Amino acid sequence: MFGLALALAFLLSAAETPAVPPASDPPAAKPAKPPKPPKPKLICVEAAPTGSLFPQTTCATAEQWEARRLRDEDQMQRSRDVPN
Repeated sequence: MFGLALALAFLLSAAETPAVPPASDPPAAKPAKPPKPPKPKLICVEAAPTGSLFPQTTCATAEQWEARRLRDEDQMQRSRDVPN
């Protein structure tokens, strides 16, 4: 008799509780990661240094090549300005 009452109480309590939890605040969505900026494209130049038979490959971005060009141009200008 006790087992029947216990089973009946269990069934009634299970019937009263909803199977789906009550709607609450939706889980916070993870903020979207900003897309990674594209990698700069490398420009490679192959040149044989003076006195060598083996070419050497040098790779740099367009910005780095421009900075190198400006640096070399500045050095050439300073060497021209030096009196002999």
